[in-house]
Amino acid sequence: MAANVRRTLMGLPIERLLTKVEDPAADPGMRFRLMRAIQVGMRSYNVALESSFAGLGLHLQSLAPELRGIGVEGATMALFLLDRVRVGQRRLRPFLDGPYAPYRVFTHAGCGMVLAQFRRPVAHTSVRSRICHRRW
Repeated sequence: MAANVRRTLMGLPIERLLTKVEDPAADPGMRFRLMRAIQVGMRSYNVALESSFAGLGLHLQSLAPELRGIGVEGATMALFLLDRVRVGQRRLRPFLDGPYAPYRVFTHAGCGMVLAQFRRPVAHTSVRSRICHRRW
């Protein structure tokens, strides 16, 4: 039940968003790869909202290696958003400390996209303690 509520309130409407990125002048092969990457990121975001760490891990492992980073970015966005709006259990830190630690660049990008939606100065968030606890 909680997963359905999270998906309804914070989920990404994949089909509707994909129609906004089509460029008829673009190379068809490039357009296909771009659309595939966007689908993977948005689907991973929605899976992270709906499932446990185990379910999210299975989803990410099922992705092709060249798309896994985009999947991690989408999942990071959802986990960070959940951490920002919910009190209690934190989800992002265990995710970052787990097997997806090598995808640090993608996790920073995902967190940055969520922070941009909050439209608050970074100084007023606990970015250093929650997200970027590892230095470049």
